[in-house]
Amino acid sequence: LLVDKANISKRAKILDVGCGIGGTSIYLSRKLNAVTTGITISPIQLKIAKKLARLHKVNPTFLLMDAEQMHLHLKDKFDVIWIVGVLTHLINQKKFLQNATALLKRNGKFVLGDWMVSKNITNSEWNEYVKPVVGGMLMSNSYSISTYIKWFEEYGYIISYAEDITSHT
Repeated sequence: LLVDKANISKRAKILDVGCGIGGTSIYLSRKLNAVTTGITISPIQLKIAKKLARLHKVNPTFLLMDAEQMHLHLKDKFDVIWIVGVLTHLINQKKFLQNATALLKRNGKFVLGDWMVSKNITNSEWNEYVKPVVGGMLMSNSYSISTYIKWFEEYGYIISYAEDITSHT
């Protein structure tokens, strides 16, 4: 769904933030002949990702790196920054988005998929439903889609597609 909605070009240069064991990087390498770089904070995931890439006969680059510090270490610019199920685990999500912007090529795409809360959530609903999930999944916080859109626009992005899929779940 996200690959189609993002309309990612073949041979795009993609940064897969929080790549885990490399599944998305491997998939995008195979499906789009993309040049992918996956980053993870886990040495164990890094080892598995490299092994799976060899098994699938693709050549993504996998790096051991903290996503919140990646702007200090990566010198390349990317066509796409892909971050799915990761942003909510970062301590300063807004600052991450600002720093990640410097890694995108002009007219690059930022693909985000994550847990988000309703902008109309009450304190009671937050405490009953969201707080246990945030704590249990080691998430720093969860914001509404409108908050993320506001942040993206603040950093100069043009939103080409945003969807709340709650009604489909």
